[in-house]
Amino acid sequence: MQGKIKTTAYLLFVISNCLMLINPGVFWDDWTLYNMSDKGIMTQFHGNGAVIFGYMHVLLQKLPNAPIFYHLLTFVLQLISIYTLFKIIDKWFTVESKGLNFAYFAVLIYSVLPLGDAKIAMICLPFTLCLTVFILAIYFLVRFKLEQQPLDRSLSLLLFFFSFMINSFVVFYLIPFIWILYSNEIKYILNSGLKNFAEVFSMLIKNTLRYWDFLLLPFIFWIFKGVFLAPSQQYAALNYNEIGLNSLVAMPTRLIKFSTGFFTTLVPLLQEMFTSIEFIVLFLILVVVILYRLKYIDFNIRVSIKFLLIGVIIIFLGIIPYIIVNKYPFFSGFDTRHQLLIGFGLALLFCNLLFLIKSATVKKVILALSLGLFVSFNVFIQYSYFKGYLKYKVLDDYFVSHNPEKEFPQTIFIIDNTGSFTQKGNVKSFYEYSGILKLHSTKENTMLVWEEDYIKNLNNNKFEHLEPYFYQYNLSNYEIVEPSSVLEINYSTEMRPRFPVFSYYSSFLSGKENELIKYFEFTIKPL
Repeated sequence: MQGKIKTTAYLLFVISNCLMLINPGVFWDDWTLYNMSDKGIMTQFHGNGAVIFGYMHVLLQKLPNAPIFYHLLTFVLQLISIYTLFKIIDKWFTVESKGLNFAYFAVLIYSVLPLGDAKIAMICLPFTLCLTVFILAIYFLVRFKLEQQPLDRSLSLLLFFFSFMINSFVVFYLIPFIWILYSNEIKYILNSGLKNFAEVFSMLIKNTLRYWDFLLLPFIFWIFKGVFLAPSQQYAALNYNEIGLNSLVAMPTRLIKFSTGFFTTLVPLLQEMFTSIEFIVLFLILVVVILYRLKYIDFNIRVSIKFLLIGVIIIFLGIIPYIIVNKYPFFSGFDTRHQLLIGFGLALLFCNLLFLIKSATVKKVILALSLGLFVSFNVFIQYSYFKGYLKYKVLDDYFVSHNPEKEFPQTIFIIDNTGSFTQKGNVKSFYEYSGILKLHSTKENTMLVWEEDYIKNLNNNKFEHLEPYFYQYNLSNYEIVEPSSVLEINYSTEMRPRFPVFSYYSSFLSGKENELIKYFEFTIKPL
């Protein structure tokens, strides 16, 4: 049974993410990496305190077709994570354990949850890398707990330390630290309670002294980070990821904002997906295929309602590092990078709810429908990013024939009335437009920017902080000047295809994506 669940997890993961492997798109903050000088990249990562990732990006950006290589690397890292999670389960649970099959189903759900789609951006590779390293660290921690080998202890500590480069893992580290290192004490307390408090306290103290290095690891990292990796330059000026008393006071309000925003940003994406005949057909096919694969799997698993709390706690520890710095794991834009850690808790919560149901048939149908929805949504998101790539190509083609740059600095407002073309990967930030211009020109003296962004960045002094580092944003020769003209983007009168998924991918695979500019029209005029 475990083998069938494993192969299903790998199969559905590949279906969910394979379109990423042919998407050569450059998105969002990727434009601070792509076609950027080594100095521009390294200065950026010195500033945000992640210099090791700066060296990584400098190396990877020198590869031919860098976006495709990043996407392949992301794909492989996620496969390694899923494989390692299964290895952890096999190591931790005995074959007869009731928890083994439950854990397999949890990994199946985790592998296809439609979270963290920002992974398609090259700038987000460190998130995926550190997640994989964190999971590998847990694997070696489990080996050390069971076999007490010094090498496993050292590897686990080293890998955990590296994963802390993404700060949210420092908080999430509590879960493997308590779950694995204090597993015997937890079992004892669950079975006997706190009747023998002195004995329990003695056990906890002895275990803490035995694993003192794991206890001190987060504190050692924070000292190391404070001394060697503190934010500087514009990141220090903009209080990058700063935590203060106000952050703690605002937590209740932010949690409410998260609980509503998580769903309100998801609904528009689902609505768009289910207005497409192509994705409705995909969903139905997937449900039938998944039901067939689940046909001979034993669903005779029962759980206690008390275990729902574990999933909720893990979700909380996955979101709290982001909410405390006023970042939210929403589905809008690239906010999904903040969903990095909530998949574990959601998978456990889903499986707990599923296996509270008594009927095996009902459980199979619900699981098949859910997996079909998750995979279809993943494919839809990848398709949406592909449309984001097509939008960038349309802009690129326009700028090749109608370059708005002159011999002096300019500010040009952008009015984009075609935002509905895709909900993922739309060109929005000023440095995305300047990055596209830079592909065919070395002037770097023209800022194309949405009017509301221009006004906001002036009023909050953000441009003032960024100006010394404009070379990091493809604007080496730009200085802030009053806007002189406006570029408006509209849909043309050309009817868009009835089956856009088939049509757009066919155009791309046949090398005719440049023809898609016919669906758009551009007008530039003085203010």
